[in-house]
Amino acid sequence: MLVLGRLAIGYMFFASLFWKMPPTFGCPADFTFTTANAEGKLVRSKGLCDWIGIEAVWSQRPRQFFVVNLDDSGEPEIGLDVSLIAQLNGQFLEGFVKPNLGWFGYLIWGMEAFIFVSLILGCSAAWGGWWPLPNQANWSLAWPVSAARTSGNGPTT
Repeated sequence: MLVLGRLAIGYMFFASLFWKMPPTFGCPADFTFTTANAEGKLVRSKGLCDWIGIEAVWSQRPRQFFVVNLDDSGEPEIGLDVSLIAQLNGQFLEGFVKPNLGWFGYLIWGMEAFIFVSLILGCSAAWGGWWPLPNQANWSLAWPVSAARTSGNGPTT
């Protein structure tokens, strides 16, 4: 069972390699990042520039994890506020990742390729299983964005 889980997660990393392939990382020719317009709606880009831009935009908005709406009457009553962490992540993206995407994109792509290979082949699987944490911590904060977009309760693009 663990082997199947490892292979499934490895395949997920394999499939995600292709939409952010170097040297352009799936970005437009001018490396335009996703931004928000005056109404707060996302002005989408594509590729890695899209996801980095989305995370940078959403880092400025209130963020909660493990949200529970106890009475199903509007706003959640319980949730873990991660806004400060998201803001720090946004500062890192704006100040470091965006200006250095030309080489940092290779690091992101290479880390995900390493995770794929280590999980699929089972080489250092226990060690390789920890590699997604720093990489996916950044993207896991984008989950509320996806959830809001698909539920119809949040901003859409």
